[in-house]
Amino acid sequence: MVEQQLRHTISVYCKPMSQCNFDHEKPKFNVEDLSIYIIDIPTHVDNLSVLYDFLTETEKLKLEKYRQLKDRERFIIGKAHLKQLISLYLNINTESIDFILNENQKPFVKGFSNLNFNVSHSGNKIAIAISKHPLGIDIEKIDYMFDFQSIIKVTFSNAERNYIENSKNKHSDFYMLWTRKESIVKATSKGIDDNFCKVPCLEGIHTIQKNEIESEKSWIVTTKSIETDYILSLAYESVPQPIRIKLFNWSKNLNY
Repeated sequence: MVEQQLRHTISVYCKPMSQCNFDHEKPKFNVEDLSIYIIDIPTHVDNLSVLYDFLTETEKLKLEKYRQLKDRERFIIGKAHLKQLISLYLNINTESIDFILNENQKPFVKGFSNLNFNVSHSGNKIAIAISKHPLGIDIEKIDYMFDFQSIIKVTFSNAERNYIENSKNKHSDFYMLWTRKESIVKATSKGIDDNFCKVPCLEGIHTIQKNEIESEKSWIVTTKSIETDYILSLAYESVPQPIRIKLFNWSKNLNY
């Protein structure tokens, strides 16, 4: 009976949150590693006309649907740098990159299904994660004026709500737990639904039913505090061999 139950469960290991330490070496663009690239949007605003040329005609039409200037800037900067990074990994021209959706509506590069990537943005930051391993990433700017009480009642478990209520840094810990949940559902392509409260996010190893997050894989979640007001969480497949995680300030690495 126990063995039968174990066949229907997976593990989720949420590591303690730590301070961000950027790698200062030149990126190797190796899919064996798991690399995160942080892009500072204001740094690239003056270069929008050049970055705009990276967009396809379809992407330019999508851009026109954004009414806010900041949303248009983010879309151009994020899409252009994603293509630049992918071209370095795959050694192809950016014009050759064709994004398609898999059966779970998760984007991949056509012809290169072994390359996994995920993008998140908040405030003035864009985070891009790339590897051969399945992954999901979420970055959030801490909004100390945000009233999260109504959200935690329906999206967090009793233990998670108690953790936040007893925290000395309630907003920071809310975003820490939220980004962990988001990174997991992005990694599994599950999306936010009625079972979002069952996605584990407290520190430690959790054993859960596969159907609760619709995944056959076990996951590891690592969380970083970036600067003073951003929190980033990354979920990636748990495999026998440790995966090296590299974190780059891509705006600075562009000098290479």
